[in-house]
Amino acid sequence: MRGLIAALGLALGACAQPGAPPGGPERHVPPKLVSISPDSGAVKARVKEVEIRFDEVVSEKPAGQTPDLDGLAIVSPSDGLPRVDWHRERITIRGRHDFKANTAYTVTLLPGLADLHGNVLKTPITVVFSTGDSIPNTRVTGTVFDWVAAKPVPNAMVRAIARPDSTRVYLARADSVGQFVLAHAPAGTYTLQAWNDANTNRIVDPHEVWDSVHLALRDTARVELLAFTHDTVGPRIDQFAILDSTALHVTFDRAIDTAQKIDTSLFVLKSGDSTIVPLRAVERYAVFDSTRAANMPVDTSRARTDTSKKAAAAAAPPRQPGRRGPPGGAPSDTLRQLHLPKPSRPSPITDVAVIVAVPLKPGTSYRLEARDVRNLQGFKASPSRVFTMPKPEPPAPSKTPPKTPPKGAKPDSARRPPRP
Repeated sequence: MRGLIAALGLALGACAQPGAPPGGPERHVPPKLVSISPDSGAVKARVKEVEIRFDEVVSEKPAGQTPDLDGLAIVSPSDGLPRVDWHRERITIRGRHDFKANTAYTVTLLPGLADLHGNVLKTPITVVFSTGDSIPNTRVTGTVFDWVAAKPVPNAMVRAIARPDSTRVYLARADSVGQFVLAHAPAGTYTLQAWNDANTNRIVDPHEVWDSVHLALRDTARVELLAFTHDTVGPRIDQFAILDSTALHVTFDRAIDTAQKIDTSLFVLKSGDSTIVPLRAVERYAVFDSTRAANMPVDTSRARTDTSKKAAAAAAPPRQPGRRGPPGGAPSDTLRQLHLPKPSRPSPITDVAVIVAVPLKPGTSYRLEARDVRNLQGFKASPSRVFTMPKPEPPAPSKTPPKTPPKGAKPDSARRPPRP
């Protein structure tokens, strides 16, 4: 009996010792997919919910901005925010209501699901099935751009609203470079809309950029969406800078209508006594800045004199061993940024350079007014800005101390003038 008690005590002591966490050693890979029900491509499916099973317990709290698992699922066509239920190693996804008959569905689990060790699933999981006899073989691809910034909108939300029956809404989400695929919607007429869903609420908020196009879908289509902020307020002067005595830099808080002509008729410059100051030109600031930079003198005193291959190799950063890519081991994210897609249309103007025909006078006040500047939706405004030209700074006093005459030397006035 005593031996049994001693053995039990040793066993309890061993259990109390620190060691590996429950469930074995810590994992460093995200959860692996084991099975999906129903099978992708199934037709005449009787489905109450979509079940996705993993090889380990997953977390109830996803990574990223999504507060719960509901935000990780997309059910297309949509009838509201889907419901996701957690069952340790598996999750189930269903729409706000039951799956409709004779309808093809695309259910997507977005990246962000994590396990209990914090390993995050970074690729989406998609299953396609139909409660009817077939799955439409249609496909809409495209890219969502922030038109003013001239760059893609990462993770943009995309929806296709059927016309005239607006109750059928198909959803998709773009990837990190704004590219999306919306598949298996029946052929027909749609309003395709995309927006920067920054707060992941799947609603177009007033401050979010968006765009929409009319689409007649037969089988495949490719679109480009140029998103911008839609409002009824005309452009205002957001920033103002005096470049020199003949050039001003004006930045608006909204993009200017692409159909509006950018020339001297867009501004009026007056001095303090209401005298009109003539303007020589008004142009896009990027063009003005590049022209000014091209005309600046080049400092050749700092140019390299050694142009040999040896000197160039010595100046280049070292290549990291065992790593492909450019010298210095540039990260793949940086390389990807260099190859981001660009919109086919030039971005709208937000800032201009106003070039004056005569130099502005120092210490004089002026008023610059924009005349009926339109935003991208055509709403006008006539903002103005009052400024005073700075006076030239007085020359700095010399820092060289006056020379002290040697000890015992006579002042200049006491010296005898030289004989002629």
